[in-house]
Amino acid sequence: MEFKYKGWISPVSISTGLSGMTKEEILQELVGLLEKSGKVTDRKKLLDDIHERERVACTLVLNGIAIPHAKTCGVSELCTAIGIRQPGVVLEGSDKNPVSVFVLVAWPSDTPGCLKRIAALTDFLSNRISVQRIIASKNSEELYEYSQAVLQRSE
Repeated sequence: MEFKYKGWISPVSISTGLSGMTKEEILQELVGLLEKSGKVTDRKKLLDDIHERERVACTLVLNGIAIPHAKTCGVSELCTAIGIRQPGVVLEGSDKNPVSVFVLVAWPSDTPGCLKRIAALTDFLSNRISVQRIIASKNSEELYEYSQAVLQRSE
């Protein structure tokens, strides 16, 4: 059976060294990571759709993790960028708890199985042990290998 999570989280779309201090700076960095995967077809459209989604409902923040997401025609397929910011930053409009892990998920409207994959990712990110392991990752390759191992088990 083909590993269904392979490809939508790419090692080139992971950073353990985000530097942004605001939500906008972090979003710009995450979109830049997604561009490295080759799946961004229209950066401006992707950012516009993320901002529109943020206006409708703020980014989900759970256990120090922010999960901005959007359905958009600015990407060619389901893709994810993961970034770590140490120390964490307090996002405007949040509950004043610092956020250290940022996971941007974007997908075109015709993506089959998208909600199931995002649910598995959310389960992975809601586990405190997973969060600690993510934050402790020394580099993007280590974080990528860990995420793939956990998501494969959820298949």
